[in-house]
Amino acid sequence: KTCKDADELKAKLKECAPDGIDMYFENVGGMHWDAAFGSLKPKGRIAVCGVISQYNDSSFAASSLPLWALIYPQIKIEGFVCFEWLAGKKGHFL
Repeated sequence: KTCKDADELKAKLKECAPDGIDMYFENVGGMHWDAAFGSLKPKGRIAVCGVISQYNDSSFAASSLPLWALIYPQIKIEGFVCFEWLAGKKGHFL
């Protein structure tokens, strides 16, 4: 909790991964999403399982996802839930 906004978090990511990140597991939303999305390498992948920062937000804000930013870098985003894995329908999770 040392970063006050997405730009600061993105700068921290740049320190750890100067060439960008290949994959991001989205389960938080908010500034974490913004920083990670802005740090993806071309052909980066995002797995979306939740957005806990917005679950209790009654004024659920519109997405700032710029769809055009997915095209040329060929970014892939896939949503999923774990129930099929936990039930053994897609393999064995545990």
